[in-house]
Amino acid sequence: MDLKSVMLILAVGSFLFGLLLVLFKFSKHYPHEVPFWIAAKMLQGTGSLLLTFRPSLYDGLTGLAYTLLLLGCAYEVWAIRILIGLKVRRHTHIATAVGVVLFCLSTVFLQKPLQSGIIFLMQGIFYLLPSIFLYDRKKPALSLRNLLSIS
Repeated sequence: MDLKSVMLILAVGSFLFGLLLVLFKFSKHYPHEVPFWIAAKMLQGTGSLLLTFRPSLYDGLTGLAYTLLLLGCAYEVWAIRILIGLKVRRHTHIATAVGVVLFCLSTVFLQKPLQSGIIFLMQGIFYLLPSIFLYDRKKPALSLRNLLSIS
């Protein structure tokens, strides 16, 4: 499987999950919305879809795709924080978003293999953060929250 196919599958999966969250938001019987989650999935889907068409290039559009993808990852971290009962301050939200944009803009000056590597490292850090937030030392080792943290 090539990189284009993987990015397309990620884009479709993110969009489908985002649409499912929209359906939950507007459900008549039990409306429910988690802040940042719909935006996270749509940003990740858009970033992955843009990267589908640019697997080996790095230009302004690729930089935009990486920015959208990383912003989506940050939004997903905030959604998980809210799901477990922690707060996301407005200052943190804005500072992280500006930091992600500046970070992605700064990768233009890096050499080609390092550009995508550093972006995927940052994406990995964003995927590690929910694990840290979910882990709770006070709960038993086999609690569902700790199992989610490990996985």
